[in-house]
Amino acid sequence: MGLYITIISILLMSLFITKKLELKFEQSLFITLCLYASIMYLFGIFNYLYAGYVLCIFSGIVFGITPLANILKSASEHNLNPITNSSAINLISSLIYCIPFVIIFAAINPNYLFTSWDEFSFWGASVKILYNTNEIYNSHSALPATFKAYPPLQPIIQYLFIAGDHWREWRILLAHDYFILSGLLFAATTIISNRFISSLAFISATTFLYYFRYPLSNILVDQLLGVVFLCGLTATHLDNRRIRIICVSLICFVLVGIKQVGLPLALFVMTYNAIKVYFNSKQPTIKKIKNIFSESLAFFVAIILAFKSWGVYLSYNLVVPAFSKEPLLDTIHSIDSNRFNGTINEFLSRIQSNLYIDLATPYFFRISLLNATVLIILLSVLCVILTPKKDKLKDTISHFSLFLMWIAYLGFLLFCYLLFFTEYEGLRLAAFERYAGTFQLAWLTIIFLMVIQKIASIMNTASYAFLALMLIIPFQFVPGWYWKDIDMINSNPNRIEQRLSINRFVSSFGGAIKPGDKVYFIHQNSTGFEKNIFNYSMQPNITNTWCWTIGKKYFDKDVWTCDKKIDELLDGYNYLAIYKSDKQFWDDNKHLFKNWSGNYNESGLYKISKNNNRVELTKIK
Repeated sequence: MGLYITIISILLMSLFITKKLELKFEQSLFITLCLYASIMYLFGIFNYLYAGYVLCIFSGIVFGITPLANILKSASEHNLNPITNSSAINLISSLIYCIPFVIIFAAINPNYLFTSWDEFSFWGASVKILYNTNEIYNSHSALPATFKAYPPLQPIIQYLFIAGDHWREWRILLAHDYFILSGLLFAATTIISNRFISSLAFISATTFLYYFRYPLSNILVDQLLGVVFLCGLTATHLDNRRIRIICVSLICFVLVGIKQVGLPLALFVMTYNAIKVYFNSKQPTIKKIKNIFSESLAFFVAIILAFKSWGVYLSYNLVVPAFSKEPLLDTIHSIDSNRFNGTINEFLSRIQSNLYIDLATPYFFRISLLNATVLIILLSVLCVILTPKKDKLKDTISHFSLFLMWIAYLGFLLFCYLLFFTEYEGLRLAAFERYAGTFQLAWLTIIFLMVIQKIASIMNTASYAFLALMLIIPFQFVPGWYWKDIDMINSNPNRIEQRLSINRFVSSFGGAIKPGDKVYFIHQNSTGFEKNIFNYSMQPNITNTWCWTIGKKYFDKDVWTCDKKIDELLDGYNYLAIYKSDKQFWDDNKHLFKNWSGNYNESGLYKISKNNNRVELTKIK
């Protein structure tokens, strides 16, 4: 029931915002979700997360009832049906807007379970902590130290759809997808004035997620961040200055609150808005500069509020972000030449590697980041060509600014790989394509929508044919898993058995593990995927974040196995959970176990105790 009350509250609040800010209802959906997430965040940092949730739900219903009643009253007084009275084209447009939301709701399997590495390590684990504790994660939460510094707005958005109800992972995915879809809807209806064409462009834009391998079947942050960045860019196109300031400020706050990389993205939005205001306004230069200053100040306040409030919360909870542990200059000076050269070479290799964007053709192939950049530039050139002559210069400057921001963003990513990532991740540019896609998803989508708007404004037979072609092309080349997800979103079949196996293993513990107990997990010769599943399954109990495989390294590049004995690692833990053992493990540690069976594959749950300062392990499950 909680899910449906949440959706009703969101719809009613969107109706209220539509009336108050004079936005389109389709735009208000995204703004409402941003508003709810921001309010709950501000309550959450004072440990009143659930109170913030209740306030949002209650306020949406209360504030939305009045405009809904007015609409119904007006329809009754004039004997009008608010649906049948709409023009046919508006009714069709409204139905098209609803299609992706309805499809996703119907497509997600109610038995859906997370199966992605990052879902277990943070994105799923974080919202599970919020659900179990009704608090934002803190220094005592069962998360690795690095992840405790991640801003919490994404899990808060998902908490909105699950609080006060039964835990269901499909609802977490639904919340994630609805926020993404509402963002794409906001962008389409902001850039494109014609309702019918904007509805079709909205449908087409959903395919871009899959070109960048951002399916709607997981809750990773990169696609969400890209869509919110897109909304920040498109919100600068709002004509009403007051509304633009409110919307862009709110979106900048959310960008910074989702992930640290949202900070430069929010600054890009602020810069883009300044360029738009300067070149689009016909006011005197002094007046334009004053407007840019006042608007930028509002955006900057929102950015600083999000950034500093989270920093204060971390300081209060004694959590130190990885990028704050050492002075920046000391970090720069500590980079050795091997790491620097290796990272730069890998960066140059990856931007040319054909592993970036997936294209479905009769001969399925991929294109590189470099080629993707060229394609977006060509689309930008087409947009400028379609622009009336009097506006070509300012449009060219606007598009060129996005290109410069893209170069700056790549430079920022490279900087992070050199300074803030571990050497192992930096030399391999871990998840580089995912991070790069965040910017390019927004860049490609806004240019696509602007091209559609310009074609639609020409209004002749040739332009409509061209428009139809532009709207169809994204479907022609979209990877096949787009259509697969439309049919049914299931858990990853290649990983679901590992998830279920860990679930069965945890279930076998029965009620042995009590709240507050700490559990140490062992899975020999593993890169850590099973450990992440176990950590997620044991929430909110604390488990180990490293050294899940111990002894001598299994191969030359084995960076996961710790050359230690088990008794060196168990201090502070109540139980040892062995999921997979081997001869090496038992040869090194069998003397610590009471009544070991002699089976080198033995697994189970063991109680940790001490006898004369010597660790003893007794199997209980």
